[in-house]
Amino acid sequence: MNYNILIVKHPVDGLKLAMKTSTQKGKSELIIMTSGGAAAALYFGYETPPTYVGLSAAFQYNIKALISTVEAHGSSYQVLLPTAHSLRSLSHAEYLDRFRNQPKEYRSVTIILDYTRLEQDLPPLTAGDNLACFWEVKDHLTQETVNNFSYLTERLEQDKPMFHGLHFYGRQKSDKEIWAKRKEEISASLGIQSPYDMIEL
Repeated sequence: MNYNILIVKHPVDGLKLAMKTSTQKGKSELIIMTSGGAAAALYFGYETPPTYVGLSAAFQYNIKALISTVEAHGSSYQVLLPTAHSLRSLSHAEYLDRFRNQPKEYRSVTIILDYTRLEQDLPPLTAGDNLACFWEVKDHLTQETVNNFSYLTERLEQDKPMFHGLHFYGRQKSDKEIWAKRKEEISASLGIQSPYDMIEL
């Protein structure tokens, strides 16, 4: 099983982007969130109980019993929400690596990863995996962010998945010149060019 991996600073934005850019739009696609459970409850009305263990439970139970259905863009999306305490949990990387060997109930699996947890959550990658980075154009870079991108660059060179570059998006409409300037500044700081159009989320 190959993965479509979206790396974001804001996991809920990642879920919105996954639904907006989905080519499956239906029960054939599974979206896995590894963090951001509290925000998902706020924006989508889903709250996981304190005992909900998310992805790790997929090896003991029927995964369909763990999934929530999120309605957006006129379609239904199957989402495996993170645990209520995902930031305290152990690494998701091993779980995601093992999940590749689960029964193929879904034609497509999209994973939302947080930049700040790449070392804990980014699984071993394959040449068939698709990976893309997303950045909200108003967010400012920090040294931690630069370090996260450096780690990601190392993994891309080692594992050689299909990397689809850095994409910028905005939650609110803004002047195109301001967006273009921010894109240029951030791309230059990270050393990653972004030839893609802005995504309005």
